[in-house]
Amino acid sequence: MLKENKKIIGIWYIVSYTAITIGVIIGSFYYIYKFNQSAEVKNYLDAYTNSLRSGMNFNDLLKSSFKTYSLLFLVIVVASLFKYGGFFILFVLIRKGFISAFTTSAMIEVYGSGGILLLTSLLPEILFIIPVLALFSSISIFYSQNKQKCEKRDKIL
Repeated sequence: MLKENKKIIGIWYIVSYTAITIGVIIGSFYYIYKFNQSAEVKNYLDAYTNSLRSGMNFNDLLKSSFKTYSLLFLVIVVASLFKYGGFFILFVLIRKGFISAFTTSAMIEVYGSGGILLLTSLLPEILFIIPVLALFSSISIFYSQNKQKCEKRDKIL
């Protein structure tokens, strides 16, 4: 039973990563076709980089990031409590991939090689948070599916 559960969670892990990848593909193409060479995006990124240069407080940035990811994980936990929460979790993963790819595409297009350097700030997200998010999501989807089976069994008894 445990070995079978690990296999199912592994499959959901692959599905979770696939959802993030789909979001990345959609986000990249959306940026290219909708905002390529856009002054609006350039102005937004300029304001963002200026706030970084003006001495943005590292603790405030860390608190903001922690708050954002805590909310994301909370949404996944709450979704796992519902019968069809797995679909919502996959949507959340697609959205996360979309946002990451859109930001990456914009920074590279606007700043070129400097944008790639600026993207090193996303390295912790790419190396640690995305894999943990995919694992957490796969376990939550598995829980949502098992919850559904348990409820059916309880109704029969």
